[in-house]
Amino acid sequence: MKVILSRKGFDSGYGKVPSPILPDGRMISLPIPDKDAPATYGSIQRDGIGIGDIVADLTPATKKIPPTHFAHLDPDLDRQAVPRPAGWRPIFGQSGAALGHLNKQGVGPGDLFLFFGWFRPAQLVAGHWRYVRGTESVHALWGWMRIGSVLDCAALPADVALWAAGHPHLHGVHPSGNSVIIAADDLAVGGRRLPGAGIFTSRPERVLSVPGENRSAWRMPAWMRPDAGVATLSYHGDAKRWTPVDNAICRLDTVAKGQEFVLDATNPELLDQWLAQLFADLR
Repeated sequence: MKVILSRKGFDSGYGKVPSPILPDGRMISLPIPDKDAPATYGSIQRDGIGIGDIVADLTPATKKIPPTHFAHLDPDLDRQAVPRPAGWRPIFGQSGAALGHLNKQGVGPGDLFLFFGWFRPAQLVAGHWRYVRGTESVHALWGWMRIGSVLDCAALPADVALWAAGHPHLHGVHPSGNSVIIAADDLAVGGRRLPGAGIFTSRPERVLSVPGENRSAWRMPAWMRPDAGVATLSYHGDAKRWTPVDNAICRLDTVAKGQEFVLDATNPELLDQWLAQLFADLR
């Protein structure tokens, strides 16, 4: 099984502020603005909390995004986010260079996306969302999807086209190779069977960034280093990017603004142990 570390949600180019980690640990990845998408920020919910209010409160006055702005809800992992037709499944769109990279790396059914993004703790202050003073922003894992199938948007089966009609990759103009990825039914990790897709809560083991440093400097298992000989991570084959911290951990200086990093490990036991830690609180 390949694991794809996939950057999604607000970043310094789109949205320009971190997505919030709520006081109870819920992670709300804010979808990027997209004028051609069918859903507005104000129409998207997360556990009864309006995404539109969060976006309007957290974006600065000079770059304010109102609840009426359209949002690229992708990956779409939460059944309750918007009203759903019968048969809906978690779904994720890819096209252009990002899809080409996944194809070149041999990504397909059975492989696992781990979605990461830019996050910072936030809380309600006098009825408005504000970042918690004194907290740092980090890259953190916020969701997952095991691939069930990959389908060309131009040739979707009729039943999929019906329930997927609200997905942003089926609206507007997209590069050639525009596809959607449908979640598998389940995911086997650490001897347990979990849903095929879902959203994490915040936990220390899901924070990628090295504490106190630039968020693009990550703590990763030492066995992922190229010179360890048991794994490759696309775009990160330069051994100079990997600095040993101890026998178990190394620092990785990630490439600027990469979108899809494909991890291919030849030791399935090491990979399963790492994933088991990331999913330890899920049942």
